[in-house]
Amino acid sequence: MSKEASHKWGYPTDRELFMRARLNNGLGWSFKSINSDLRSPVSQAFSKEELEKIKMVMERHKNSIEEEEERIGKMMKKFNNMKSIQGDGTKACSFCNTSFGLFKAKPYRCHLCKRNVCGKCKVETEKRQIVIQKILCRICSEYREIWKKTNAWFFGDIPKHVIPPDPPAKHNSPIVPKSRCEGKSEGYWGDANSSDFATTSDSSDDDDDTSSIDSSEEDTKDQKDSSSEASVLKEDQVLDTIIAQDNEANQEEEDDLETGEFGAIKFSLQYDQIEQMLNVHVISGHKLKSMDVGGTSDPYVKCNLIPGNPKATKLKTMRKECDLNPYFNEKLAYHGIFDTDINTKLLRLTVLDYDRMTTNDMIGVTTVALAGLVPQKQHFYREVLKEPLDLEREESGGMAGAGDRGRIQISLHYQAKKELKVSIVRCSMLMVPGSDCLPNPMVKVNIKPSPKKNLFKRKTEVVKKTANPEFGPKASFSYDVSDFDIESPDKCMEVSVWDCTGLKRHSYIGGIVLGKDVTGSGSSHWNDALQSSGYRIKRWHRLEGEEGRTVGDNSSIELNDGNSMTHSIT
Repeated sequence: MSKEASHKWGYPTDRELFMRARLNNGLGWSFKSINSDLRSPVSQAFSKEELEKIKMVMERHKNSIEEEEERIGKMMKKFNNMKSIQGDGTKACSFCNTSFGLFKAKPYRCHLCKRNVCGKCKVETEKRQIVIQKILCRICSEYREIWKKTNAWFFGDIPKHVIPPDPPAKHNSPIVPKSRCEGKSEGYWGDANSSDFATTSDSSDDDDDTSSIDSSEEDTKDQKDSSSEASVLKEDQVLDTIIAQDNEANQEEEDDLETGEFGAIKFSLQYDQIEQMLNVHVISGHKLKSMDVGGTSDPYVKCNLIPGNPKATKLKTMRKECDLNPYFNEKLAYHGIFDTDINTKLLRLTVLDYDRMTTNDMIGVTTVALAGLVPQKQHFYREVLKEPLDLEREESGGMAGAGDRGRIQISLHYQAKKELKVSIVRCSMLMVPGSDCLPNPMVKVNIKPSPKKNLFKRKTEVVKKTANPEFGPKASFSYDVSDFDIESPDKCMEVSVWDCTGLKRHSYIGGIVLGKDVTGSGSSHWNDALQSSGYRIKRWHRLEGEEGRTVGDNSSIELNDGNSMTHSIT
């Protein structure tokens, strides 16, 4: 475009752009090529507010740099402490100094430092592109983590950092001032030119950065950093200290209350009527009876629902070693609890002393009636423990309900005339009638009648040695019912629970039939699922025996092809 053009906007040529780049007149790469008067005038002086904002930004930037230097310094301090405890790396571990031998620890060679470490101090890494596992020691692994977390892989060196001082000693020794380091520290691998550390000082940068900070402020900041470094604890240690403080605060109140000969126990109960759960929160014990020779005990709490099978309803806490005033703070849960269970059952809490070589000693027992629980409300209790023998005599006649077969939670998700998804969520309080051993439960699902044999038969995996199994997502089965009239009154689904003992013949625990014309809870669950298309309906059911299953025709349902056990359908 020529200079005589009337339009004020134009596209400059390459020569004009080149000349503007050579001239430092503030025009730069502007597209206003003709009327230079259209350029913005020179900005005026900054106002006080603008200067304050700029100052705040500069101070924020300076603080962020100092925080980053302190963060890197903490990692470097940890790395230097790890190097100070190393062994020789040939006959002993280079990290924990554990000796190697035929009947001792096995040596593993580090890929970077070429030193030997034991199995506890090795770190296995994997090169994803080649899929080769390499072994590193903890020191080399920590060194690699520092290079990743400090962006040293980009700069080629460890950035400038501030190593925090050690916490002050008990004899009030003066605080060592921080040392500002830049570059590499002392070499661990012996090669100062490769990927080691070397320590250098930068006094000029230190003077420029700290010229505007008073000495008193720097001392207070050093003390805060040292105290924060000394007070860094693991999460479990912090929880233990909080629990100990709570116990000490409540100890004086507990001393004034009655404990009896065997001690007392504090716990809380909550009946969740919606989820059909009984939540038991075991809080603490107080002044428990000593059962060991040294005048202490290793207590733990065992819970049982009575009447009922003791092994099927057993839940227990972790043990507390050498503690007569233990703080358990553990939450246990019974699943598949009905309103009839709340009205008829009791909860028994037994405090036992753990013995490694002999049978566990019973410290004391207490029972609570569940009939007084208000749904969705938490009730707190403090009960004095009774002598176990006396309590067992009182409850000897209340074990008539020990033949309860258990409960099962089933989920149905029906898509109208397309798909039926059946999920076995979990079982609760399972026990084989006439057996005292924990079962290996497995659940079988079958829809009958089916057009082909074994068309709708499904089964879950076996869960070993438990009365309260959780089956997970693998126990979800999808049935294509587009060509199958699942809503017909003669269709039903049978769910049976079996104890797999490893033999061909499994023991039958119990089952439930879901259908339109069946009796019991299976009818309402099936009808609600078919009427609520697109929704997931999940409910608990009691497992029934042979005599407890009826359907509205005269056919028979076979529970296991390998067994002769069948159920009459009347």
